[in-house]
Amino acid sequence: MAQGDCSIYNHAKEIILLGDIHFDSDIFKIVLLGSGYSFNVDGNNGYANVSAEEITASGYAAGGETLTGLTVTQNDTGDYAKWDAADVTWSSLATATIAHAVIYDDTITTPVADPLVCRFEITTNSNGGNYQLSFNSGGILQLS
Repeated sequence: MAQGDCSIYNHAKEIILLGDIHFDSDIFKIVLLGSGYSFNVDGNNGYANVSAEEITASGYAAGGETLTGLTVTQNDTGDYAKWDAADVTWSSLATATIAHAVIYDDTITTPVADPLVCRFEITTNSNGGNYQLSFNSGGILQLS
């Protein structure tokens, strides 16, 4: 359950406009962070800035899950374009406090390795069962 909108990191905004991110073909991952992470839209640029705050729980692998089903679509009727991916499920994720989910681009290596794209605030903790993050029907990112 990704609650709220996706907050886009400032470095991501720059590299999106430079054309460095390819939302339909790059490898994107999503990580779960605990309550010790303090969202910093300016200073957190790459996965290395958040990796120390990843949750540690059975059923979770450091580095997160790879997003699948990447799509970029244009909607002329609604006058927008969106980027989306399939919902993500962690099977049998042990009990953990989860405060954030962060998507990063695992393809880009320079000038910042694994740039952070966006962050969701999370208010639902895992309880030992399957844990699913469902993206909004409007997509992960939408430009209108």
